[in-house]
Amino acid sequence: MVSKKGVLMQVSGNTGVVLTRNGQFRKVRLIGEGPYEVGYEVEYQESLVTLSTVALVAAACLAVVVLSWSVLTSFRPGLLQGRVLAYVSVDINPSVQLGVDERHIVCSAEGLNEDGRALLAQVPTSGRKLHDAVLDLVSAAVKAGYMSHGQENAILIASVPGEGDSVPEPLLANISSIKRDVERELNSRSISAVVESVSGGSELRTKARELNISPGRMALALKALSEGAELSEDQVRRGLLGQIAGGIERLKGFKLGDSKPKQIDELLKQFEGKKLKFQSSSTPAAEQVGSESSDDRRGERENLGKEHVETHPAGGKPSNAKPSETKIKDSRASDSNGSHSQGQQRNDEGRKANGRGENSKR
Repeated sequence: MVSKKGVLMQVSGNTGVVLTRNGQFRKVRLIGEGPYEVGYEVEYQESLVTLSTVALVAAACLAVVVLSWSVLTSFRPGLLQGRVLAYVSVDINPSVQLGVDERHIVCSAEGLNEDGRALLAQVPTSGRKLHDAVLDLVSAAVKAGYMSHGQENAILIASVPGEGDSVPEPLLANISSIKRDVERELNSRSISAVVESVSGGSELRTKARELNISPGRMALALKALSEGAELSEDQVRRGLLGQIAGGIERLKGFKLGDSKPKQIDELLKQFEGKKLKFQSSSTPAAEQVGSESSDDRRGERENLGKEHVETHPAGGKPSNAKPSETKIKDSRASDSNGSHSQGQQRNDEGRKANGRGENSKR
């Protein structure tokens, strides 16, 4: 039987519907090895069954819709993503917040501070599974020097509802699994870290957004304030997690993962009622503890060769002056003194010579 050619509109196994060169739709047996792709010209044998015009037109329309949808979603993956079911924040020192849909696919990402925005610029998250996105963010944070061996490292993963009053249980279970995998990943790199998770309600998300603080940091601050800590808003926003808690051991002792959303909501009510409150940002101690370590780590990562002059509280030498810089300054001072002495000596000798010249004239 002589083979013919036509444009494939629908395929099922080795049979398909083709648009022939004379403009007819036919159900045919395809020739050659697959895979067969809709929209491409294929070889076929004479029709097995003649389809009604209505059925063939419907098949053609369906093929066009499927092909168009495939093209659109290949360029815009976000079309396949649903509405935000919940928000998951990840705090290290970079703070990021990921919006996830009911399939736990990331459909939005936001850097909540400068370091968080820099981290997201390195790690693509949109359209990916929450588990994979968080693991890659942690890995990138390690490579960037935000966590390393010998430091007091901490990670806080917090979840709040995007709609409704609470985070669904399946997502909470997924976050628990992510937490365990993050711990394994860090252990494989010989990095010791406290990894905690916490969940809150929509009120926590609203208050955190109002104060420009991640939900995780807000929950941690509420817990610390309830334990008698003195914190400024700036310290909570910029400080390291261990500093907010009052130390890594205290962070462990808080056991945030055991806190129920209702408990966090109760602490939030106390905060709204001023029973728990932040200190003024102008408090010297709060400012010093809240920003110093974070800035020091950023300086170490960027390996800047600049001098940061800080006045010692007692009026002594700068607290961050390096020994090598002090030696350089001392050597410059001694060179300057030496040059001054040599210049003074030459001036004295010149005056003596002038004196001898005047005496000889006389």
